[in-house]
Amino acid sequence: MYLTTEGKLPFANFSTWYTITGDGDKTPLLTLHGGPGSGSDYLHSLDRLSEDGRKIIYYDQLGCGRSPADSDPSRWTISFFIEELKAVVAALGLKSFHLFGQSWGAFLAIQYAAQQPKELKSLILANPPVDWRLWDTEMIRLASEMPAPYGEILKRAAETGKEDDPAYPEAYTAFFRKHWIYCPQQTEIPCDVPTEVNFIMERSVALHTTGSLRDADITPLLPSITVPTLVLSGEYDICTKVMIEKVMTGLSSAKAILLKDSGHIPNADAPEALNKAIRDFFSEIESR
Repeated sequence: MYLTTEGKLPFANFSTWYTITGDGDKTPLLTLHGGPGSGSDYLHSLDRLSEDGRKIIYYDQLGCGRSPADSDPSRWTISFFIEELKAVVAALGLKSFHLFGQSWGAFLAIQYAAQQPKELKSLILANPPVDWRLWDTEMIRLASEMPAPYGEILKRAAETGKEDDPAYPEAYTAFFRKHWIYCPQQTEIPCDVPTEVNFIMERSVALHTTGSLRDADITPLLPSITVPTLVLSGEYDICTKVMIEKVMTGLSSAKAILLKDSGHIPNADAPEALNKAIRDFFSEIESR
């Protein structure tokens, strides 16, 4: 068992729940979970990095997990979650830290890092969707390339914008098991309960984003990032080579690593490879 502490931080008249794994004097790692609308529990494969003598900090973004908030569709915006991140940094007194963002968390991390905060020492972008239109385009392409009969079912749903085919759930589950969490032999897969945050900001219908993120593109922010950056993606990731190339083109100081036998969630598919990549990255930049 790892040494952990937890608590709640005030934000927007509610409370943001956080937990810290480990102790030590090395620069801590602050993490941003995906979604939008998920919680941080799935990120805890990163706990093992605390063995190196650094704290690993997690928090559930407001409206997610252990950070409940009342209904207010107008609240859930990109800027709201950036302000929450800043509030967490301030409340925890983080004068120097590394930042890990996974999927939607990487999207947030890019926008934060582009502001060049003095406390930020490095950036780890896992499975980063920087362009939501491209995200949908690549997801539909991957879905249509699934083996028969799944590919045709998913392609038809994307073309019509409807999920009314009785065979759609089975086809989508097969797609999920290959490209989201790579577990072709697994009979049960973890699924988050949809939240208002997800419904308002993303809400994927027939492989199309219908929420407020549907036209989001933060590619222009990438050249503003000046800290060392590690970009991670999976062999079967929905964040495909096309997306990663777009990310790398905009970054001046970045390294990309492809994780084998992994879909979009490396914390589930390839936790050891993920931790090794991060450890190697820290060894390189902290020895400078």
